[in-house]
Amino acid sequence: MYYAFMKYEDIAVDYYSDCDVSKRTLTHPGVGDIKQKVVDAFNQVNNPYADAYIWLKGEQLDMKGLLGALIGRETVMRSQMAMEQKRRDNQSELDKLEMNKTSFKNFFKSKNSKD
Repeated sequence: MYYAFMKYEDIAVDYYSDCDVSKRTLTHPGVGDIKQKVVDAFNQVNNPYADAYIWLKGEQLDMKGLLGALIGRETVMRSQMAMEQKRRDNQSELDKLEMNKTSFKNFFKSKNSKD
């Protein structure tokens, strides 16, 4: 936009001021290299919304990671509890076999008659 104003000033002000350079504002020789100043000022401006977006996106990813870790921990804990219960059941069956409470002969009997 600034370059468009400079181009307009070069054309229109030159025409209406009879090529008097002192009448210019943006392209006046005493201003110096204003083009470079404008570019430098533009490069120094940061968009605060972009910084906020990046920060919020990072927080969102952190929350998703934490949720994934908690879901994974819950799955592992359920698997561990199921395996511990299975081990206890197997150990109780092994104990019954070692105490001769279970055999092929009484395998199909009711629980009351086994006791």
